[in-house]
Amino acid sequence: MKSNLKSFTRITIITIIVIAAHVIAACGEESSDEAPTDNASILGGNAAIYTKAIEIDNGTEANSEETANTLKTGQRITSSLKANSSPHATSFTDIEAWQPQKSYYRGDVVRVNYDIYISIIPSKGLIPGSQARHWDIIDYNNRSEFQTKTLYRIGDVVSHEDRFYISRGMNNTVNPLRFNDERRWIEFTHPGLFYDLPPAPDDPDASLFGIDANHNGIRDDYELATIFSDLPQPVKDSALSAGKAYGALTIVALEDGDIDRDRALKILHNLVLAKACRTRMRELHQGVAWQESTYFNTMDRIEAKFKLQNMLANLLEPEGYNLPREQEPCVALAAK
Repeated sequence: MKSNLKSFTRITIITIIVIAAHVIAACGEESSDEAPTDNASILGGNAAIYTKAIEIDNGTEANSEETANTLKTGQRITSSLKANSSPHATSFTDIEAWQPQKSYYRGDVVRVNYDIYISIIPSKGLIPGSQARHWDIIDYNNRSEFQTKTLYRIGDVVSHEDRFYISRGMNNTVNPLRFNDERRWIEFTHPGLFYDLPPAPDDPDASLFGIDANHNGIRDDYELATIFSDLPQPVKDSALSAGKAYGALTIVALEDGDIDRDRALKILHNLVLAKACRTRMRELHQGVAWQESTYFNTMDRIEAKFKLQNMLANLLEPEGYNLPREQEPCVALAAK
């Protein structure tokens, strides 16, 4: 059985209607006040039963934030929790977006797309990123531990007691108490402090596979949308793990040879784990979880999702298959 999408039969009118219904459902899911329910039947009856069993098993576990914080993916940095807990830190989303009609003065901080800039010379209407003399980009990955009696220039980034600060001018600080002076320093958080971000694309790639510039198995636009979202940290980490499972499914469309049974079983297993993990995240975070439609966000990607899942399920159907139960689906998914 060839797995290339070109070998699939022409999509029927019924299939188009089904896909359109899923698009409408996905859009409604994001706007609904109630926690949405996933339909795992696309993976076959066994997968649907397995997902239900996971939900029953997980219902006996402690439903607490402490449990959620034990879900680690390897992409998370422990100090991020301490940094984000600071009541004085300005989160990236709270930094004012650059406005062309506004006048900016030395030390003003703005955000443009996924970056932070600081004003070096007063200006108005000069776009950060194109005016190096007037604006300096904040290189948050080039940071150092704060030291007393050290001269810091405007735009320098330092860390102190797991918090992060941008120097708003020339600072020769004798002690850390000056961090409370917002005229000298701004405490901030940024996803780039805790994740290995891919470069932001100039134009989103709407092809089936998209771009994975940092080669971590997650399509870049989905990765950036997840990391810069307002989702709780454990939900973000699980969403990124799910992104790898979605990518492993999509890449099947590139295969020229037959897909062996073991690989088909692994892909479907991880997809079911992703669904069970989303359910678990909703339980732990008051109905909050990521949306599959963030990854499958075009008609081609939605169509490929259902066709490829059905193809793999049909491959396994003659002999049947039993997917093992996982009491902690998010932990299992992160370990893949």
